Amino acid sequence: MLQAHSNGLICLSGHTHSSVASWIIQGKEEKLLEEVAWYKEVFQEDYYFEVLRHQMEEQEREKSKLEVWALQVLEEHVKKQEKVITRLQALSKSHGIALVAANDTHYLEKEDAAAHEVLINVQSGEPCLIWERDSAGNPIRKVPNPKRKTYPSREYSFKSPKEMQERFSDLPEALATSVEIANKCSVTLDFQTKHYPVYTPAGLERVSGDKKQREEEVGKHLYRLCQEAISDR
Repeated sequence: MLQAHSNGLICLSGHTHSSVASWIIQGKEEKLLEEVAWYKEVFQEDYYFEVLRHQMEEQEREKSKLEVWALQVLEEHVKKQEKVITRLQALSKSHGIALVAANDTHYLEKEDAAAHEVLINVQSGEPCLIWERDSAGNPIRKVPNPKRKTYPSREYSFKSPKEMQERFSDLPEALATSVEIANKCSVTLDFQTKHYPVYTPAGLERVSGDKKQREEEVGKHLYRLCQEAISDR
């Protein structure tokens, strides 16, 4: 599918959990070289090796008050990122594929990390804080829930050019590549047209009539579904 629609697309190798990075971390060299060769053949000069760094400065670690186990997860995550970067640097030279400095962005400001954690745990169903209780079962204070879903770092905010330059001071060519990619991009987003998905409920595929009649039938069907579900909820 990617091969069929590769024209006009720019492809980055992905973050630490991407297939390319995973092969590096697992030490599966044959799989790695096979995948890199495929992407290079399909995307040519529009394929790039993505490098990321989400380490936290000591001051940020203290401020975030991460638990011991969370700090261990962070250390392991940073080690994996550096292992990936080292291997991609070598592959960049041998395969003629440029490195590009990137940053996973899940929220705007660093202070939004806590709100983001709450957001991802709305889905997990776990509270971010739980009561610590004394021997009699009386609540003392709220503490972080070890079962909550959390990201290994608090560095998934939007980074300024200065922050990126500090983070990748040893890889200036990777910073320059981000500008190269930006210059390649040309896209216009239409915020006026509405692009709703086409929904045809089971059993209504053959409903005849004009567009308005069909919309009314679909509306009635959705209303019935909602009425049935309300009692269950």
